Amino acid sequence: MRMRAMPAAPGSTTAKAIRLIGPGAVGALGALALWLLLVQESDAPFLGTLIVDATSSVLSPSGFSRVLDIVGQAGKAVTLASTIVLQFLLFIVLWAWGTQYLPAQAGWRERWPFAAIQVGIAFALLVIFAAIFDLTAVSSVFDGGDWANYLWQTLLFSSLFVGVAHALDRLAAAPVRADAAAIDAAIQATPVDPPVWDGGATPVSATDDGASAPVRARATTPRSRPLLEHSATRRGFLALAGGLGVFVTAAVFVGRVVADTAETGVRRTFAGMLPPPVTPNEAFYTVSKNFFDPTVDGDSWRLRIDGLVETPLEFTLDEILAFPAAESMNTLMCISYELGDELISNARWVGTSLQTVLDRAGVLPEATHIQFTSADDYVESHSVLYVQDPRVRLVWEMNAEPLPHKHGFPLRLLAPGRYGIKNPKWITRITLIDGNIQGYWQQRGWSQEGFIQTMSRIDVPPQGGRRAAGQTLVQGIAFAGDRGIDRVEVSTDDGATWTDAEVEDPFAPLAWRFWSFTFDAAAATHILRVRATDGSGAVQTAEENPPLPNGSTGYHRRELRTTPTT
Repeated sequence: MRMRAMPAAPGSTTAKAIRLIGPGAVGALGALALWLLLVQESDAPFLGTLIVDATSSVLSPSGFSRVLDIVGQAGKAVTLASTIVLQFLLFIVLWAWGTQYLPAQAGWRERWPFAAIQVGIAFALLVIFAAIFDLTAVSSVFDGGDWANYLWQTLLFSSLFVGVAHALDRLAAAPVRADAAAIDAAIQATPVDPPVWDGGATPVSATDDGASAPVRARATTPRSRPLLEHSATRRGFLALAGGLGVFVTAAVFVGRVVADTAETGVRRTFAGMLPPPVTPNEAFYTVSKNFFDPTVDGDSWRLRIDGLVETPLEFTLDEILAFPAAESMNTLMCISYELGDELISNARWVGTSLQTVLDRAGVLPEATHIQFTSADDYVESHSVLYVQDPRVRLVWEMNAEPLPHKHGFPLRLLAPGRYGIKNPKWITRITLIDGNIQGYWQQRGWSQEGFIQTMSRIDVPPQGGRRAAGQTLVQGIAFAGDRGIDRVEVSTDDGATWTDAEVEDPFAPLAWRFWSFTFDAAAATHILRVRATDGSGAVQTAEENPPLPNGSTGYHRRELRTTPTT
């Protein structure tokens, strides 16, 4: 097929621009919105997942730390938005390219070759992008089934984008009337002598016998007009209203999806105050590797225990709930916690000892480690020796409610003394193995064991706060995993001197502790610092280190300005 660019259609520059971009933008955003909906509802493979995995694999630990410093908790939302924009721009460029070869009034017979080429190019580019990112990751992210799903989804939504764009463009074009076109063609083919004037108001032309005859007005053919210029007609109005409706609806949906992704991390802040002793479920921090966490059906869910065991077993949720249960209060802390942030929360959990479940299957002597696999293909491990601790538990209830979706329904692991990356959610399989493996985050440079660093934080007063000089209350939290907290000290002069704070009684052995300190603050700028000593007598590390690879260290610092009393 030979393609020639069409001459520019008459109309305003704005109208031409609308035709160049408008139908493609509506088709692209509509297709992407439906694609995101499918990914959300069916855990379908997604290009953004490949981008995240490949990026975290390629970057050095220092480079990854710099990225974390720049994007912080918004990193997932930024990546999702970037992926959507990338695909959107690709679709827009393909549409703009096609419009130069097609008049707006072109029928479907003329359009389908261009549409097929546009679909083919979009499909090929998106598949190539995915293959590049999948090959770049430390291990293949998409398995055979994922690739099959990604291929048909890419073909489907590329076709949807092209089909909607062409339909809208065709609907917006004014039809050319056949009779008017024929008349115009005939008139154009008939020579017309230049008009002469007989002194009247009507121009005349000379006939063969020398008489004068009025000059016929030249018929004009209705021309196809771009979307804005044609909006006064019924078809144009339908195209404009329908296109705007689809675009706005899709934009709102995509915006909400990105906003929901941005809620990863701290979902409700308690900045400037002490957090409640038990964090409400809706405020408990959430972190996962996924753009869209898996939705697990409790009725069909199964937990398989296999590998180096005497008897491989598979449990339903009801069978897991039948195990002896106990409640405990545990604080969880993300390994990406930065000094002073809120990626730490505390809850009451109900579950059973992991060792009790393993005893049913019978662990063979040659097993040294346990591999956990989750519904989102997350992989983590612990040693067999560590899980013999009865405090290592499989839990199904959080703060007197079934485990919420974002926190691992129906089953997650609680691993005392270890950061959140060692507490996998949505567990579907437990495999006994000989030798250790690198889990998802370990393959990307994070700590293999994930031991919690001793931390302490100033919550009151807020950063940069101002208050009158005099008695000033300082409050906060401290946590050291399963080692507990023995002592907290506060400095009001940027670490030159230290004074013991009052530490409240522990809520539970594995929970954070609250502390408070009161001092007579003179009118000045005070640099507050806090440090804790864990239950073994080890003082919190003073040296400041970023979260990657072993968790952040250093003393939290806060500035307080006090003014003279009047």
